[in-house]
Amino acid sequence: MITALGLFIACAVCWNLHWHKASIMFGALAVLALILRISFRTKKPDTHGSALWGTAKLAAKNGCLSKDDDPPDGLAMGRMEEGVPAGFNPRYRIVREYLKHVLTCAPTGAGKGIGCAIPNLLEYPGSVFCLDVKGENFAVTAHHCETGAT
Repeated sequence: MITALGLFIACAVCWNLHWHKASIMFGALAVLALILRISFRTKKPDTHGSALWGTAKLAAKNGCLSKDDDPPDGLAMGRMEEGVPAGFNPRYRIVREYLKHVLTCAPTGAGKGIGCAIPNLLEYPGSVFCLDVKGENFAVTAHHCETGAT
């Protein structure tokens, strides 16, 4: 980039000294230097972000999928249907050491209770604060919590 800027300055100086052929030559070299710089750029720009969709392999690598024989650790937040590496539980979990708070928001009938809240209330070994206005989660999980059944 600095080379192209220097060539443009040389072009302007030559033009002011009425050395038009030299000015045109320096201008052409400056444009060529810029084209070469842009075409040999090593890193692609991430102008529009560098996010990507997660895969089961990536979730397993980052510790979000537990091994089949390990006890559940953390809240189950979903299920990986395809590409789960052998020996891993397909439930996607937020590991307890990173877990601070979870807020589940969805319209009525979307499966917040049976898909997320109740499985976690039945499995999670620690204390949970669950805002259960209608008492549906309590009705399903109360016997399990009292008896410690698995």
